[in-house]
Amino acid sequence: MAVASQRTAVTSLKTIEDGLSRANDVMQTMANHQVMAMAPPEIREQYFQEVFDLIQAQARNKRLRLQMENEELALKTKKMQEEMKLYDDDRKMAAAENERKEEDTEGMEETENKMESVSMRKHQ
Repeated sequence: MAVASQRTAVTSLKTIEDGLSRANDVMQTMANHQVMAMAPPEIREQYFQEVFDLIQAQARNKRLRLQMENEELALKTKKMQEEMKLYDDDRKMAAAENERKEEDTEGMEETENKMESVSMRKHQ
């Protein structure tokens, strides 16, 4: 019980530290933007163009990552469907084999019954 509480406390502390770190990064970025907004036009334009390029690159990377994840998921889904089809085919083949065996057994019983019947007629 104490170990679980420690893990929860450590996880909570880690979450708080991560949140504070992100907040600090955002505040630093906002301060940079405010300073650069007052810079001379050529420096300001270059700075914000680089910020814009960075945002575009991050969005492109995220889009590509999501596309790759979707493609991986599609491949896994396709593989699972193929495996399920093979499983269903195996089940159908086994059922057909059992049915064929039952038919063979019934056919053999009919033949044996006919032979017994003929044999009994001959002995009468």
